Amino acid sequence: LVRSNPLYGRGCSQAFIAGHALADALAESHDPIERARAYDRAIRRELKPFWDAMVRQDKAAIRRAENEQNPDYKPSAKARWIKSFVEDAINPATRGDMKVLRAVMRPFQMLEAPSVWLRNPFVVGRVLRMWMKPKSSKAHLYVPKLGPDRGEMLRELNLSPIQNAA
Repeated sequence: LVRSNPLYGRGCSQAFIAGHALADALAESHDPIERARAYDRAIRRELKPFWDAMVRQDKAAIRRAENEQNPDYKPSAKARWIKSFVEDAINPATRGDMKVLRAVMRPFQMLEAPSVWLRNPFVVGRVLRMWMKPKSSKAHLYVPKLGPDRGEMLRELNLSPIQNAA
C-alpha cells in the first residue's frame, strides 16, 4: 500500500480509503488485536484488488519492454489478440463512447473493483462492436502518433537494444 506505482495516481484515494478503514476499525472495538484484524480485513477487501491489478499490469509492462529489447521476439497469437483488443477496441471505445469511458474510469478512480467493467455485458458489447469496425471508420478515435516507437527510434539512431541498455 505504501509503495504503489505512482503511474496510477491513486495515492490520495488509497489514503482516504485507508483512513476510513482505520476510523471504522477504531470505532468497532476497543481491543487492539481486533482493531488490527478489522483494519486488515478492510484493507484487503477495499485495496488489495487494486494492488493485485497494478502488480499484474506492471509485470506485463516489464515483459513488453523486455520483449522490445529482443530483436528475435515474435509475439504469440494471444499477445497479438490482447494488443489488438486494447488498441483497436478498448482505446477507441473509450474515446468515442461516453458510456464505455465512464465504465472504464470508475475502477481507474477506485470507485469499483478493477475488472468490474469487463463483466458488464452492455459495456463489453459496445467494446466488441468497436473492435469489429474497420480501422478506417474509427481512425479519428485513435491516439495520434507523436513520434517513433522505441524500435523505430533505435533503428533510426543505429543503436542495438544492447547498446541502449548500457
